[in-house]
Amino acid sequence: MRVVLALTPRTAEATVGWLSQLADAQVVASVADVAAAIRAAFELGPDVAIIDAAIPPSGAIALAERLGSELPAIAVVLVSEQQSAGLYRQALRSGVAAVLSPPLDAQDLDDVRAAVASRHERMERIRAGAMAARRGRVVAVAAPKDGAGKTVIALSAAAALAERRDDVLLVDLDVQFGDLSAYVRSPDDASAPTLADLSSLISAGQLRKDAVESVVQRRGRLRVLLAPDDPFAADDLSVCLSPACPLVPSFVPASTRPDAGMRGHAIHELVTFLRSAYALTILDTGAAINDISLAALSLADAAVLVTTGAPTHMRNAGKLLEVVHRMGRARDEIAIVVNRVGGADGWEVSGEAMAIFEGHRVVEVPDDRQAARDLLGGNYRPRSRAFKSAIEHVAELMEG
Repeated sequence: MRVVLALTPRTAEATVGWLSQLADAQVVASVADVAAAIRAAFELGPDVAIIDAAIPPSGAIALAERLGSELPAIAVVLVSEQQSAGLYRQALRSGVAAVLSPPLDAQDLDDVRAAVASRHERMERIRAGAMAARRGRVVAVAAPKDGAGKTVIALSAAAALAERRDDVLLVDLDVQFGDLSAYVRSPDDASAPTLADLSSLISAGQLRKDAVESVVQRRGRLRVLLAPDDPFAADDLSVCLSPACPLVPSFVPASTRPDAGMRGHAIHELVTFLRSAYALTILDTGAAINDISLAALSLADAAVLVTTGAPTHMRNAGKLLEVVHRMGRARDEIAIVVNRVGGADGWEVSGEAMAIFEGHRVVEVPDDRQAARDLLGGNYRPRSRAFKSAIEHVAELMEG
């Protein structure tokens, strides 16, 4: 068990001594501030991070949230001299696996071991559960930043696939700020059903294909399941789909625990069902790392990461690629799309910049702003031969 310690001098010596009683524990780094802890976690990939609640400068909760969102396989354990319901609630929301109070003893060692085992089991359960009902193929499309053209790529590829097969479903999993409705929904169809209309069935584990088909939007042979436009419905759907909701750690007192009974592993339920009901499902995730997009990337059979040649986009694409690898995704399960190549923004993609994608399948899509305008107008067939050829390549990668 590989351990990163992020402790204040007050607790460091006692914690290292206490941890030495755990025969299989190997302390790979011991740091005293948040920035160093983040670097150690990304570079060393530990099984557990033990964090002092008083660590400077931004505090343990912010560090736990960062690790939980970007490195979900790491079990985070909080050490705090002060115990309160407020601390438990913050720890729960940030994904902390256990909260320990000095002086640490043998029971605390067992709690650390159990937290690590539980996190490993959770990651395996999410992936194995989806694989158990495998029939179709699920592809997650993600981008580290807005403005990469992720939705245009996802929609264009899905439309290209739908021209030759009748079993493709495109799902907008950017629950709060999904854009697919702008490309698919007609102006006089503002009340069209969305993914939010399936929330109760998803939570209850009672999804049926006829129910999904009743809310799917059709444009020719293309099927699209939209995210809600209503912000309140979007918020409810986010809660419903969040894989963290039912995983309430045992350390949280009963009086402060949320009711998890209605919030099952809904994202797992949704993806597993879609895999069994459709031969190819494309998940257009949000342009950020959150519980839903991480779960989608973990549950899918393959990932398509979209970036542009802009330096900040390329830099963050490298970070997202590292996150996806740390989730256990193999190189041959990941494709990189570098969008808007040769565009008016003037960014040239150098060989040095592309080196971060070495060993992965990379598709360069030429800049074609007309394609996005055509999609908004309901024309899903690209006019540019170069753009169409690149999108066909992306579609082939999605098919596997």
